Amino acid sequence: MGLIERLVGEDFTLVSDGNRFYKTLEHNSLVVDTLTNRFYWNSKHIYGDCLTYLIKVRNMSFRDAKNFLLSVDPNLLTEPVTQDIEEKIEIKQDSSLVDLFYAAGRKYRDYWYTKRGYTDETIDKFKLGYSGEWYTIPIYEEGKFVNFQVRKEEPKRIKHWYKGVGPHSFNFGVLKFSDWVIIAEGPPDAIILRQYNLPGISQTGGSSYWNKDWNPLFMSKKRIYIVYDNDDAGKINAKKLGQVFGRKALIYTFDSFINKYDITDYFLSGHTKDNFMELLEEEGKYEYEV
Repeated sequence: MGLIERLVGEDFTLVSDGNRFYKTLEHNSLVVDTLTNRFYWNSKHIYGDCLTYLIKVRNMSFRDAKNFLLSVDPNLLTEPVTQDIEEKIEIKQDSSLVDLFYAAGRKYRDYWYTKRGYTDETIDKFKLGYSGEWYTIPIYEEGKFVNFQVRKEEPKRIKHWYKGVGPHSFNFGVLKFSDWVIIAEGPPDAIILRQYNLPGISQTGGSSYWNKDWNPLFMSKKRIYIVYDNDDAGKINAKKLGQVFGRKALIYTFDSFINKYDITDYFLSGHTKDNFMELLEEEGKYEYEV
């Protein structure tokens, strides 16, 4: 038994999933990963190694926690440890959470099915998951994990899992394989576009955000469709982004549909890929026409 299992087991009742993970009877979102020797208390956003557990869960001081681990095994702390470790722990982007949340989410896919219209193939492709409280979308840039966009219903909330690391692009890898692209307002809409084999991309900063450093990636595109939600923010910010790309860009914001209607709503209503592209071509407008 590893030390992190022992520590958590002293405080709570561990139950194995038959593979690498343990949960606790007392707290369903407190998980031990025996492969990485780390724990994850998802509902409290606490995760890390043995030192983190002692500080964050047992409320030991930094000095006492360090000395405790040194007394157990001096090799547990192989690198110099300083007082700012707590800050470093909080902002470290842990890619092992992707597999953890993806595995945990296998029993909680109804949200993705009913609210988003995703198939199992899509859920598996994007490794969509569940943290015990939030539905999770892993965000990668240039193949590197950078954050999760997390969501929940009742009340509806959207946020970044890691704070302070900024908005990121989503699914920009498709730009390498297509001479046209659809820019959606958020990652969920880009995902449903990819399910229908459309080159959909987005970013995690909301409709008002765009990083000008991304602009060179679009220079070779023959057509850029900007498809944002049918609300004031969507319409205003779609027009602003249209100004960036000029006559390459067609803007569509579901003006003939109900307020806040979006790409996901369109496909959930039973429309097809061909319906969607006809809509963009027939009703899409240039920035100066909007």
